[in-house]
Amino acid sequence: MKKYLCLFLTALMLLSVLVSCVDANTDEEDDTLQTLEQETDEAALALSQISVDWGQEDFVVLAREDFHYDEWYTENRTEVLEDAVYQRNLAFEEYCKLKLNIIPINTAEMNGEIKKDVQTGAGEYDLLQNHMANTANLASEGSLVSFTALDGMDLSASWWDQGTANFMISDRIYFMNGSINYSDEGTTYVMLFNKQMAKDENIDPYEMVYNNEWTLDNFQGLIKDVSFDSSGDGKMTEADTYGFVSTWETGSTFFFGADLRYIVCEEGSDPYLALDASGMQKASDLLDKVLAIYYTNNATYMSPPGKENLGKDVFITNRGLFYSEVVMYIVALGKEMEGDFGVLPIPKYNADQEDYITWTNGICSTSSISKAAQNLERLGPTLEALAIISQQRVTPAYYDTVLQRKSVRDEESQGMLDIIFKTRTYDLCMYYANIGLEPLFKTSVNDNKTNFASNYSKKENTAKKALSKLIKKFENDD
Repeated sequence: MKKYLCLFLTALMLLSVLVSCVDANTDEEDDTLQTLEQETDEAALALSQISVDWGQEDFVVLAREDFHYDEWYTENRTEVLEDAVYQRNLAFEEYCKLKLNIIPINTAEMNGEIKKDVQTGAGEYDLLQNHMANTANLASEGSLVSFTALDGMDLSASWWDQGTANFMISDRIYFMNGSINYSDEGTTYVMLFNKQMAKDENIDPYEMVYNNEWTLDNFQGLIKDVSFDSSGDGKMTEADTYGFVSTWETGSTFFFGADLRYIVCEEGSDPYLALDASGMQKASDLLDKVLAIYYTNNATYMSPPGKENLGKDVFITNRGLFYSEVVMYIVALGKEMEGDFGVLPIPKYNADQEDYITWTNGICSTSSISKAAQNLERLGPTLEALAIISQQRVTPAYYDTVLQRKSVRDEESQGMLDIIFKTRTYDLCMYYANIGLEPLFKTSVNDNKTNFASNYSKKENTAKKALSKLIKKFENDD
């Protein structure tokens, strides 16, 4: 009885945190409220049906330590998110009757350690929290166990990221994002805007999103006449004012935001190259739009690779109307920026596009399982419990951390993040680098070249062979 009372109270706590950000005066927000209630009830029910007992044995996590986030705080902290992670760990230990043992390791050393574990058959680790692209390499080398081989898991549930759940090759899924690892939220690309500059331009980007008007053409129209030589030195540099502030990754952001892919993964079929004749025509048309955004009327300032802080400084000092970066920048901006800013999804290709879409950078962590893992029969329900408890404890705290700063304490930003996180995409090319198609579009944008189609054509056959080889590896993985 005590356990079920705790589950019920936990569900109410999660609901109260999230519902407080929802305005029930609109149909969209009513839908959000209903979804939150449903997910809360589902999580509590699903957790109550999981019974797993480790007899106080160690549950060993090999986790990367050199990243922006520590997703496994093992000591009590005062910050909201850090404390939520710590409390999640305690609840997980109690529920599954285990002892959480976190082994930190540098990312550069992690793949070598995992390979050694597999080669020796030691099976020292129950869960791996590795760099996403490095995890993909381990999967292609046969060093990981597929999540689909585990019993007691519902990979379609809300505590698992459906972008990675759909990342299936030959009925195998070797890494999963979800509520366990919130760094994938932090490395998701968004659009930010300066509220005062938007007011001065007499625009309401939130309204544009809800009215299906937040498109690339309209975005270009908003930024084209904003830039000016505010430093007065006769040239446009990072010291001036811009309609759009960007990083060198944003070409990929616009590509995926336009609902384009290099490779499509669909349940029931092998992955395949996505850019047929119509897709290539759309990509070429998109490139024209993006090049106009970047190189017409000095509308855009793009930070050079490795110097992303230059662009951040432009936005922080109220000299950028719009700014594209990853979610983790929101917290930093909230601390450093005096002006108010809001959160937006990436603009659609056009109004006919169904969803606002974005992507997640492969530098985030992801969950995977070593091929040598020793506890497969109980690992499925254990990971399911960990994901559910993470959704109950960590997810609302993450939202609170992102939204609690003065600059983005508004109900609209909550709604925007709901839209953004719901429609993220993952593409094999972003993680399996040997396929060789990414970053072709981004490179064309950064070089101000209209050569994407020709560059793609040169690499298409090689990419097909690499993809076919990858599929065969997974088919033969026992």
